[in-house]
Amino acid sequence: MVLAITVAILLQGPLPGRLVLFQPTWLLPMLEGVVFVLISVLNPHRIDRESKVLRILSLSGATLISLANAWSAAHLVNG
Repeated sequence: MVLAITVAILLQGPLPGRLVLFQPTWLLPMLEGVVFVLISVLNPHRIDRESKVLRILSLSGATLISLANAWSAAHLVNG
């Protein structure tokens, strides 16, 4: 899971400006990285531990990644 999240964040870095959700282009990968680091720091041993804060952070990270990918795909197809 850690590898998949890291790859998703890193792949958003080199996207051209017209395909990113937020400007500047580094902003969204940075936000996703911050959420990922917070999840890892708050729960270093078991990422699936039941916690309301961890669940909200995890869903926020997944939402950011999904929204950014959908936005980029839609703009790529439209272009």
